[in-house]
Amino acid sequence: MPGIVTASLMLLIGTAFFLRAKDRNRQKEEARISVEELNQRIARQESLIILDLRHPLDVLAAPQLIPGAIPAKPDELNTQLDNIDRDADVVLYCTCPNEETSLSVRRKLIECGFQRVKVLTGGLPAWKLAQLPLEDLYPELEKQLRQETAAN
Repeated sequence: MPGIVTASLMLLIGTAFFLRAKDRNRQKEEARISVEELNQRIARQESLIILDLRHPLDVLAAPQLIPGAIPAKPDELNTQLDNIDRDADVVLYCTCPNEETSLSVRRKLIECGFQRVKVLTGGLPAWKLAQLPLEDLYPELEKQLRQETAAN
């Protein structure tokens, strides 16, 4: 009899761990959006708020954005929250390994009442690897620099 109780208890514990892991994986999938899906949604001109969470030095090194993205400093995001519709579809991206910054900001936005916040899988590097469209962040500055270079 003790063997049956032990086996039953082990089965219950194993099932609980399995269900918890399955739920965590489902939540991770719900928290992500692929570069292909984001590109399709942009192409369909869906209403999205796309936030580029890169460090300013990273932006200066590669001054390009995913089309429609807004540069946002993660540590200053609290001051901008009132300007963002809490019911909007929000997509976050960065260049951190494993999307650390984006996932951290996502948790913060969820805590602040945002419902539909996703992290771009692979961030900007994945977008570039897929050779998807980019917008120049400083088109006027780039144009001016090209003119000055051509004049010299």
